[in-house]
Amino acid sequence: MYSIDENLHDKWTNPGKQTWYRRKTSKSHNAKRYLSKKVVRVSNHYFSKKPQSEMKKGLIKAILRGKNYSFITASGVFSTKKIDNGTRILIENMRLPEKGDLLDLGCGYGVIGIVAASLNPNLNVTLTDVNERATSLAKINVDRNGLKNIKILNGYIYEPIIDEN
Repeated sequence: MYSIDENLHDKWTNPGKQTWYRRKTSKSHNAKRYLSKKVVRVSNHYFSKKPQSEMKKGLIKAILRGKNYSFITASGVFSTKKIDNGTRILIENMRLPEKGDLLDLGCGYGVIGIVAASLNPNLNVTLTDVNERATSLAKINVDRNGLKNIKILNGYIYEPIIDEN
């Protein structure tokens, strides 16, 4: 019997090459045929500092809180093809102060911070993300929407804000 981790993946590496994973199957399930189709190369994720995947840009158009928005997206960032349901629900239900500071931590291409800044120009909005591709897309999207009350910082969690102070 496998432990939980071993049951999910079998891991192996080749010296100087990427780590590979494959899903383990039971002997009763034509394992040879299954594994030959399911071997997956693990690369990077949207929380990688510098995504190595080829950049494939896209455009998302959405109506959020009664306003039209469009966002440039790209591979290697979170939710590149549509605004995910969690983000949409948060935007539709967020309560913004009349003035003050707002932090969008892990901003991706900037959806939440851009909507907040456009709804309330009296806010000082800071967007941060560890992913350099995400912050460069956020800058493009801020410029596209003509917002002046947004600052974008690159770094891990609170480090860019601490470094700035």
